[in-house]
Amino acid sequence: TTNKWDSLKKDWNIWTKLVGKETGLGWDPVKKTIDATNEWWDKKLQEIPEAAKFRNAGLAHISKLDIMFRGITATGERAWAPSFGLDFEDAVRFDQDNDVMLDVEEIDDSDDEPGDIHADLDTQMKESKRTTPAIQDRKRKKGIQIFDQHFTRLCDVLEKQVTTSSSDKPGRSIAEVMAVVRELAEIENDYEFFRDASEVLLTKSHREMFIALNDPTFQIDFIK
Repeated sequence: TTNKWDSLKKDWNIWTKLVGKETGLGWDPVKKTIDATNEWWDKKLQEIPEAAKFRNAGLAHISKLDIMFRGITATGERAWAPSFGLDFEDAVRFDQDNDVMLDVEEIDDSDDEPGDIHADLDTQMKESKRTTPAIQDRKRKKGIQIFDQHFTRLCDVLEKQVTTSSSDKPGRSIAEVMAVVRELAEIENDYEFFRDASEVLLTKSHREMFIALNDPTFQIDFIK
């Protein structure tokens, strides 16, 4: 829902403000949050009261939210990293004749490991030093445009990698079905829905059932 999407972005913004330009912070592997002195927390919570929730439990899925809300620089070797947390590492091993280049980070459904989150924290700190708010804002505004590009490329790759014993019926190919999913994901404002659908609908029979339901409510329930 819209409320869930807004809540995720709000929490991510709070976490980003909390981290700020701090250096030398530790990581608590039990609480999965910043390991700092009481004095540090007291000072920070005076500045950012709403960050109190992160004192005993850090922000989950930091890397996923960074990708969603910080934006991706569409240049260099990471130009085509997917905007969503899709685990399609195998899907990018396609023919050399294909001129589409993808650099996919493996991101699964499990919570980020403490080491990964700590690395994310260090990355945020370094980026905050060299990136101005104006540049960050422009990157976020490019999010939708970048997603459109990744969506098209991802469908191309999956079509090349996923084979079936017989041709899909009209309207049931991966590209066609994912176009329907994209519309539903925009209605839901839920990036996890798109990710889940991308995995479920790799199976031909699932795609056929999804289209046969022919009702957005039933289709959303089918994926969830």
